[in-house]
Amino acid sequence: MLTKDNLLLRPPTNSNLDVSFLADLRNDPSVAHQLINRALPSNPLTIYKWINRKCKDPHEEFLFIIETSSDEGSKVLSGYATYKIIDQTSRVAMLGICLEKSSQNKGYGNIAVCLMIDYLYNTLAIRKFVFESLLSNKASRKLFANLGFREVGIFASHFLSHGAFHDIVLGELILSETNN
Repeated sequence: MLTKDNLLLRPPTNSNLDVSFLADLRNDPSVAHQLINRALPSNPLTIYKWINRKCKDPHEEFLFIIETSSDEGSKVLSGYATYKIIDQTSRVAMLGICLEKSSQNKGYGNIAVCLMIDYLYNTLAIRKFVFESLLSNKASRKLFANLGFREVGIFASHFLSHGAFHDIVLGELILSETNN
């Protein structure tokens, strides 16, 4: 579990709330498009299997982003964050984030990505972080740019969605002991 300010990142549970929340996100075509994914008809069983597959991979982590309120002690699911160690020897991880619309533009993405980077760098010695985003996803690109990521390439006409091909931007952040 990772925490900062009023945000908590925690692994999934099998509660109905988690499953229905993910089903709503995964079934939304506009959200799937921004995630470079395709909306699939998801039901509780397919979501359960998807979560279990992600949790069994020792190089991958799936974390719910939860907004907490100290006043009322309430917790609200706001989205999820992921990382996958794509090269353990070179210590490289790919990061991903998905926030529901009502949780966007509140700084949650920034906090969640910073928490993952801090954990991965300080606990697992990951030194390089990468992301991919639709070229048209200005919010995602701005989030990563504000955290020091630089865009290093574009896959042109790479992703077919909504009847058209879309470009994918690749970005990276390399940390060393002198600039963390």
